[in-house]
Amino acid sequence: MTIKDEKINYSNSEICSIIIPCYNSQETIERCINSCLNQTYKNIEVIVINDGSTDLSLEICNKIMDERVKIFTQSNGGVSVARNKGIHESQGDYLMFLDSDDALEVNCVEKMMGYKHYELVIMGYQCCNDKNILIAPRAKEIHSKAEGLNELLSKEYFQYVCVPVAKLYRTKVVKQNKITFAIGLDFGEDTCFNMEYISHINNCLISNEIVYINHTRVGGLSRRYIEKCWQTLDYISQKYEQLFFSYKDGFDYQGNLEQIIVRNLKVSIDNVVSYSNWSNFKEVVNDIRNSNKIKSVEVSKLNFKEKILIVLVNKDFKNLIYILFKIQQKI
Repeated sequence: MTIKDEKINYSNSEICSIIIPCYNSQETIERCINSCLNQTYKNIEVIVINDGSTDLSLEICNKIMDERVKIFTQSNGGVSVARNKGIHESQGDYLMFLDSDDALEVNCVEKMMGYKHYELVIMGYQCCNDKNILIAPRAKEIHSKAEGLNELLSKEYFQYVCVPVAKLYRTKVVKQNKITFAIGLDFGEDTCFNMEYISHINNCLISNEIVYINHTRVGGLSRRYIEKCWQTLDYISQKYEQLFFSYKDGFDYQGNLEQIIVRNLKVSIDNVVSYSNWSNFKEVVNDIRNSNKIKSVEVSKLNFKEKILIVLVNKDFKNLIYILFKIQQKI
């Protein structure tokens, strides 16, 4: 999908607020902010929430002389508290979220605003890690709530619901419905925020254009052991049930719920096998089995690998599960 080459009258155009939580990001925060200020779409406000940084992050931010940059300092409360503060302080018509170690392509906001008639815009991003991967969703226009729920919560698109970046939100939708990032979760707050947002909209644009540059840091979710991983993911599935149980017409509520449960299962086991020990692995599998969630999954709808995993967990074949995940990680 491409945007028509149109000249924008920035003096009359709507404001896009870019919210950046910042904690000890002295190595990257200047690059991050400059990627916003260099946007081809000029009518922006850059809201930096200094979340109790103990390095030179705040000093670096204060040296940037541009009236579009607004800096707020608070004691360290975590990324959710920082993003919620940014939402509260925002004055723009649209919202974007940017992590302090990441950057925007120079035409990111212009491309996003080109689709502003949609209530949510989702685009692709580049992961600048060892493999330099491009994450580009299949382009699609969504024009109804049922279609949106089925697509965005499906196996194909759910990974994009799990992050708040490379998206354009309407500020009015967020503030009127009091949508915030959950506080107290070790991870998954982004997923809950996005699920709640899409429960209030009727259309969405998904584009395969790459507009966001993600610089993955060691220590992120994918590279550390998460205690209570299954419990947190189970909270997300409960959030799904709470938000979408009432939507029946044209919406595959049960099928999408089962996909989320299976994904939670795979993520939880992969995390403990990768970054912890046998004792914790046994505890995680026991927690999964005791929750009874996987017993509700209709196995016939799953692919072969997923069917095998469900059977092994239900039969409590811990040794075999552990070996299979170890083998998979080496392939």
